[in-house]
Amino acid sequence: MLRVILAVAAFARVAHAEPDVRDRFIVGAAVGYGTAAQADARAGWMVAPGIAVFGSVVFGSVVEDATDDYRLFALGARVWFVDRVFVDARAGMARVTAADERNRLGVFAGAGVELLRERGLAFELHGEVAGGYRAVGFVGGLGVSFY
Repeated sequence: MLRVILAVAAFARVAHAEPDVRDRFIVGAAVGYGTAAQADARAGWMVAPGIAVFGSVVFGSVVEDATDDYRLFALGARVWFVDRVFVDARAGMARVTAADERNRLGVFAGAGVELLRERGLAFELHGEVAGGYRAVGFVGGLGVSFY
């Protein structure tokens, strides 16, 4: 997955540079699959050119054991490099059903590339590493953002 992101990032780097339209409210959603199947939604604001802060909700189910579901309510940030390439991170309260149903700290860190961007709409390919209560996993997927 990392090789795919790096190859697409190289393409994005040589692609025609577009003016930065990321200067206001941002909202997005994504689905992914890896050690878990998950979906997430985020909403936030561009605080500087190429830097967004957001709130995020993630729902997932561990692939090895479908009874291991998790939810994460988090705050995060995303930083864009080379026009379409970004990194992001989020941390917040996670609840895992396989554990003892208590809130725990959950963290996600990832990177991705916007494959297509047109008039404030972007489709992205991303990968992220997640860590939480006695678990670490990887998810790759597709997302969409509006800004």
